[in-house]
Amino acid sequence: MFFYGPALMLQGTPLQIGMAVISGLAGVFCVAAGVVGYFRVSLALWQRAVIFCSGIALMDQGVESNLLGAAGIAIVWVAGSIALKHAGAKIDAVQEK
Repeated sequence: MFFYGPALMLQGTPLQIGMAVISGLAGVFCVAAGVVGYFRVSLALWQRAVIFCSGIALMDQGVESNLLGAAGIAIVWVAGSIALKHAGAKIDAVQEK
């Protein structure tokens, strides 16, 4: 990851370094989630691809790529929230019977 930006080598302003560290950590987390297949819930194949690509985008040190990565995370987060809501509704319906 150090090849993607000098801020990861602590070269730059404190804001650049902070943003690089945060986006780099988020990128590694997203790549791992894509490989493992779990991010709050088990991921479908398309979600794994989106979260993996988002992680790669976050590792690249640029504003545009960070926004693209954040958008990918948001898409997977919303899809996971919908899945959790439907799973909770199914569990509640079974418990009421």
